[in-house]
Amino acid sequence: MLVRILNKVLCTVLLLSILFIPALSEAANKFWWAPCLTASSTCLDGIDGASLTAGDAALVVWDSGSTTPIVYIYRLYESSADEASPTVISPDTNPGTKRWHLVRIVGTAFATPDGTTGVLITASDGKITLTGQGDGYDEAITFDLDTYENEVRVTSTTGVVKFNFASIATIAKEVVVAGGTCSTSYAINPANGTMFTLTLNGACEIQVTGLAAGMSFTVQLTQSSTTAPTFTTAYTWPGGTDPTWSTVATRYDVFSCASFDGTTLRCNGMVNMAQ
Repeated sequence: MLVRILNKVLCTVLLLSILFIPALSEAANKFWWAPCLTASSTCLDGIDGASLTAGDAALVVWDSGSTTPIVYIYRLYESSADEASPTVISPDTNPGTKRWHLVRIVGTAFATPDGTTGVLITASDGKITLTGQGDGYDEAITFDLDTYENEVRVTSTTGVVKFNFASIATIAKEVVVAGGTCSTSYAINPANGTMFTLTLNGACEIQVTGLAAGMSFTVQLTQSSTTAPTFTTAYTWPGGTDPTWSTVATRYDVFSCASFDGTTLRCNGMVNMAQ
């Protein structure tokens, strides 16, 4: 009987040891606070490495000179990594193999003060998902930053919106409109593009259509005859006089115009340019 009681006591002590020794070890860790990351004795790197234990945590609330602080969360690891703020911070004193590593947060939630509604943010495999919380706002929107090359896809229950960086780069270029050959008249429409090419072959009157305030365009004229172009009264020039356009074949004239009122064009040009 005594042996059985002793066995039970020993088993109990062993079980308690298993349960509480790790807890006691974790309790030895400390939680630190700092107002900045580096470059000061009061910053995170100013904490003496000799007083740190692997597993310690730190919160840095840095105001960065503004009224909206930046918050960093760190955990201390046994590491020899080079300092690379803000990802890795090394103590200035007694660093040894003590390094603060920035914590990755895979999910968090933001809520209204009363907690009734909010947004849950999670990250996984190159994707960030925002999910509404409360009051029927349960739609999830996912930003896929990784799966598609040169593209970010935003997916929701209503469909997919694609942001293609290659296409955006193309859209960012100005649109060149080839106007062909003009022997009588040609109407520039700024809604179709911002750059136009036009070959003159006779008495060509250059007109404008679809004009609105804020529109501008540039035109390159290629002369293939000996007749200068003419312009409608919407086009105005410095000094109130048209430039002296080239009348030599294979020469270029280039002019740019802008409208501030949707009616009148303020223009200037470069004439008689060689190929």
